[in-house]
Amino acid sequence: MKTQKNIMLLFILMSFLMMGKNGQAGNPIKEGDQLLEEGHLLQAADTYYQAYLQDPTHKKADLLLFKTGIVLDLAAPKLYEDADRKCYLDKKTEEANPQCFDDYARRLNNRYGDNAFFYWADRIVIQYAGSHFQKILDDFPKSPLYADAVFKMFRGKSLMQGNPEEITDRVQQWIDNNSKSKILPEAWLLLGRLYADSWWVYARHTFVARGGVAQIGGIPENAEISKGKGLAAFRKVFEKYPDSAEAPVAKKEFQLLKNNKNDGFMYGISY
Repeated sequence: MKTQKNIMLLFILMSFLMMGKNGQAGNPIKEGDQLLEEGHLLQAADTYYQAYLQDPTHKKADLLLFKTGIVLDLAAPKLYEDADRKCYLDKKTEEANPQCFDDYARRLNNRYGDNAFFYWADRIVIQYAGSHFQKILDDFPKSPLYADAVFKMFRGKSLMQGNPEEITDRVQQWIDNNSKSKILPEAWLLLGRLYADSWWVYARHTFVARGGVAQIGGIPENAEISKGKGLAAFRKVFEKYPDSAEAPVAKKEFQLLKNNKNDGFMYGISY
């Protein structure tokens, strides 16, 4: 009888230890969300991704992948800074160490899956490739997160392929086709930034190479068109979505563009 009682107490103790902070036994989504709220980005990503790996057919596998990608996007700037310190700033040479950056990306890929990160040598930066969003596109075509995953793959080199109008049109078309998406503020912000990129290049260069052909005429006019569309996109964010996280950022970048300035970053378009 005493033995049975001890076994029961042990079972209760083990069950308690398996409970998450929110009282949910083995709920990786809530556990990851809690870590994210506390600012532990990589631990949150680990929680989501490991849960996905344990059961790739889980009914919320697509959500686990999406949350992994979201958090790695948030963590990417700090990962870049860490890699920069180890592979560039700590060195006595003025040149970056490509092998060091490649090794850093490889370690991240061992942790978060093949091709999750890569070293973009042209920009000397460790970049998150969005592989978890791509996994949704490849394996979960009927997922309610599919359209949002499509948008999340508007990143990096994919925003530098094609003419400026083709790139902005792809983002605009996504916005038009997904009017109920929860990430519309992010989409409008990206569109504004792409138009700001286009304005900056048109305004600062005497000619622009497009498809291997030098375009000389119409550059001031194109600059003003891009500026106007960029201002409209930024305004859309802070007027229609004033409570979004993107609203204060859009308002700041609106003022910069209005005064013929930018924030020093190129978000996509490159000529």
